[in-house]
Amino acid sequence: MTIKEIEEQLRVTRANVRFYEKEGLLFPRRNPLNGYREYSEEDVEILRKIIFFRGLDVPIEKIRFYMEGKLGLHEILREQICRAQEKQEAAVQAQGLCERLLEQEEPDFASFSVPGEADERPVLIRDTLHRLAYFWDTLLVWGLFVLQALYTLLMYPLLPREIPTDWSGLAAVKYQGKPFFLTYLTLSVILLYGIRVAVFSLYCPIRFRAYLDEACALCKAGGIGFAFSHQIYTVLSWQGVPLGYGTFMLLAAALYALLILICWRLFIRRREAAV
Repeated sequence: MTIKEIEEQLRVTRANVRFYEKEGLLFPRRNPLNGYREYSEEDVEILRKIIFFRGLDVPIEKIRFYMEGKLGLHEILREQICRAQEKQEAAVQAQGLCERLLEQEEPDFASFSVPGEADERPVLIRDTLHRLAYFWDTLLVWGLFVLQALYTLLMYPLLPREIPTDWSGLAAVKYQGKPFFLTYLTLSVILLYGIRVAVFSLYCPIRFRAYLDEACALCKAGGIGFAFSHQIYTVLSWQGVPLGYGTFMLLAAALYALLILICWRLFIRRREAAV
């Protein structure tokens, strides 16, 4: 098949075919008698696929990697979806800016003033979702910490000079001075500021970095929750509530595990909506 027949059959220009050959995507054989390129049915099918992917705006390099088996189709398509969404968001920004400029009096070129990017950039849905995600994680962690701090301040004046800190069944076997009650809050402060530093000091693969802030938030919430639960049990045991330490902490762990699961599911849904 000649290149003219290729042009008629696939509605592609000669220049495009030559370009794909130059980029190493197409390898037609040459007629040994006249040196002209001859395209087989396999060449036509390859070219048809190239044209299809170029219609999806897939880069030449990605098509070459796909042909060589270095990339999978799903990976390419996911990247194209992200690129299409970015272009769509840029188009929404451009449309909003044009509409706002249409509301103003029409200036000539000399008097036209370019709008400031920070002032004219519209707030995108993705930006809003990311801000809400950060706010939710912050609220989860700091909400538990503030609740514990208020609880400590409320209960501290009501505690006796010595409080039980260790039990054998329901019987207290060890006591500590009243200031020991503040160590729970101190432990929570250490967890609040220490977990993120510890995580960042470790190697974290790139594919997990998007989840790092949320994972840190859940770890902080769990750590503060553990200290808070221990603090509550200290007061309950001092009041003589007949509840074993193991049973209470198991119920508290189940409650926090449920809370973390709910928050994680909400985070996954936010991320799916933002992508």
